[in-house]
Amino acid sequence: MKFKVMMEFNESVLPALHKSPKEFASEIRLLAAAKWYELGLVSQEKAAEIAGLSRLDFLLAIFQMGVRGELD
Repeated sequence: MKFKVMMEFNESVLPALHKSPKEFASEIRLLAAAKWYELGLVSQEKAAEIAGLSRLDFLLAIFQMGVRGELD
């Protein structure tokens, strides 16, 4: 089963971050997944799924962000 999460933001955040709405949504998914992984709440596999990435792409992304989590 899938579900949708909706959040409202003022359009002024997009130019400030140099993001399109799609890029902004993808980044929010990645940041949430990375934080939950860092806190040990989800596995690498589940965090990658939340972020909408392969496990390898997720690991590369969090490495670039400086996120360190438990080794799965």
